[in-house]
Amino acid sequence: MRKVAHLPRAVYVLVALTLFLAACLAPATPTPTEVPPTPTPTPTLAPPSPTPAPSPTQTPTPRSSPTATPTATPTATPVATPLPAFASYRNTTYGFALTHPETWEKTEGTPAQGAVVEIAYPLGYPLLRVFLNYLGEETTLEEFANGWVDLLASGLSEFAIQSKGPVTLQGNVAAYEVVFTGATGGTKYKEQLLFTIRGTQGFLVQVIGTEEVFAFRREEIEKALRSFILIEALPGGTAGGKTLTLAHSGPSTLDPALSQDSSSHLFVLQIYGGLVGLSHDLKVVLDIAESVDVQNGTVYTFRLRRDVTFHDGTPVTAHDLKYSWERAAQPATASLTVRTYLGDIVGVKEMVEGKAQSISGVEVVDPYTLRVTIDKPKAYFLSKLTYPTAYVVDRRDVERGGEWWRKPNGTGPFRLKEWKEDEVLVLERNDRYYGQQAKLDTVVFRIFAGVPVRMFEAGEVDVASVDLSNLERVQAPGSLLKGQLQVIPELMTWYYTFDVTKPPFNDPKVRKAFIMAVNRESLVKETLEGAVTPARSLLPPGMPGYKERTPLPFDVSAAKALLTEAGYGDISKFPLVLFTDSGLVSASPGVIEALTSWRDSFGLQVPQQLSLSLIDPRAYYSRLPQLHGNVFTYGWVADYPDPQNFLEVLFYSGAENNIGGYSNKEFDRFLDAAAVETDEAKRIALYQQAEAILLEDAPFIPLWHDVNYVLVKPYVKGYSPNALGLVDLKNVSLER
Repeated sequence: MRKVAHLPRAVYVLVALTLFLAACLAPATPTPTEVPPTPTPTPTLAPPSPTPAPSPTQTPTPRSSPTATPTATPTATPVATPLPAFASYRNTTYGFALTHPETWEKTEGTPAQGAVVEIAYPLGYPLLRVFLNYLGEETTLEEFANGWVDLLASGLSEFAIQSKGPVTLQGNVAAYEVVFTGATGGTKYKEQLLFTIRGTQGFLVQVIGTEEVFAFRREEIEKALRSFILIEALPGGTAGGKTLTLAHSGPSTLDPALSQDSSSHLFVLQIYGGLVGLSHDLKVVLDIAESVDVQNGTVYTFRLRRDVTFHDGTPVTAHDLKYSWERAAQPATASLTVRTYLGDIVGVKEMVEGKAQSISGVEVVDPYTLRVTIDKPKAYFLSKLTYPTAYVVDRRDVERGGEWWRKPNGTGPFRLKEWKEDEVLVLERNDRYYGQQAKLDTVVFRIFAGVPVRMFEAGEVDVASVDLSNLERVQAPGSLLKGQLQVIPELMTWYYTFDVTKPPFNDPKVRKAFIMAVNRESLVKETLEGAVTPARSLLPPGMPGYKERTPLPFDVSAAKALLTEAGYGDISKFPLVLFTDSGLVSASPGVIEALTSWRDSFGLQVPQQLSLSLIDPRAYYSRLPQLHGNVFTYGWVADYPDPQNFLEVLFYSGAENNIGGYSNKEFDRFLDAAAVETDEAKRIALYQQAEAILLEDAPFIPLWHDVNYVLVKPYVKGYSPNALGLVDLKNVSLER
């Protein structure tokens, strides 16, 4: 499966930061829905404020600029009215509550979008908003407040602070208050801000309006502001007990036919199931199938368990499996994985190409017997069926149309209870599950909710992945976190792959020159601080067939000589190198180092000969087939422990994941021979010979093999990622 990240375990930090910065420049626009008897004065448009640079101890600037867009100009002097009735607002996802005039209108959002909630007088002002920052480092209330105030002041004229200082909220909660005035567009207005911090969460409660609005509605504003309290955060309505809480980036899809990245796989594995699965030690085990009989190495007869149901209690039959596979193979589904994982079945390729309406090699013998015929005997075929593409889906779900997988009726040990994009995803135990019942009641994934390590330290999550920026602190001698750290090497390889179908990288001399101009040892030891294992081949350590190789050395002189031999003695005539990487704000350090090295080593010009294209990490791999470039970042985690899953899946001629277009008939012949070889030792030897050819042709730059660093609270039992980086959550329990 493809890895969704730039650096080990850092993707959600990067994405959250990017969403944060983007939202900083997006002011909210309240829209009036009714006109009151006495119009409230409103200011003119306050433009988005630029993001100030944070001080060394200051949290990054707020997620959105708390200014507002008015929608009406006052024409009358306000007349005093009695204090209106108040209503309560509680947000259990983020853990706060307040009261407000019941006629004011609410609009909810997420921290990534801007305000968590806006509550506005129908005409637009006064406007009350609650913002939430996830604090990346320790900061004081005053520092937190100053960051916001500096941001707001930068977009205003006549800025003046009327008052500021510490205050105490209900429940004896420490807070900081700032009141200021400022002008924009010729109109002067006022803001009153309350700040408070809980763990890694920084809250801002803001009220904005003209000074006339504040004078007219002083009691309403004060009552609403002073009512703000912190309550227990219960994402998904869950609390303590048997609820496991984790920080995560969330899935890109919950459709098994479309899932192709490690982030989505984690969720799909809990919600769905297939005929077979993988144990923790990566052995193929029966799942929905209770037995399998193999004849002549090509005919597999699966007998299904009769106690398997979808989450709603509907029995699962062989018809459901056949439908699921044929649905994955339909051209309209646009699965990028079906050829790879089901393509050995007779008739799948024809259906994918639109030449057939069904898979001829899949036969429903009876409701609980499925016969599958593959094209040739292949030792790894059952392993392929552990991939989500082979999982069963409910036909009724799919026929609802649209993104049906946002409310899936799966078969797995957990069912989806709630999913709010960029906010929270909650799984709950499936009491109808046919196998071992999950020991947890619920699992809460807090999505883009801050720096996982800090959340772990604050007791906001039970499990947290450790990104590179926090690894040294976690592993430091005397660290209280060190004893809670799990370190698990993954069957995974990061590499840069060349487009070998056209110049300049259709020439192996050019490819080798570019490889030899990158100091990969320095990248791993210094840039990545030794947190990963250097890659000298495609296969990772621990994979059957892994062999220690001698990589091309870092040698700039030899690299230049190779370019000259390839006809590029005049470097000014070298074609454009377009490097495509996954990222939102910036490229990974490895990419920057590679580009810098190629520039300095060969004298290539930026941007005429060296250019960089960044793609959203959450859509990176699905977009790769359509991208234009000639060097690409790629990360691959094993789907099952077999060298075929790397060598054939990634570099066989015409393979779906062979994005560089590499093709070598001799390499393919070794893979074809290995696929049908029944003697395991001979099969592994064939794969090793194929890998040697691949490395000699140099269609890619091997970089590193990932290592999984995870913090787990002592009371969490059974949480242990396997070598694929995945966890079977039904085996996890809490003892607290």
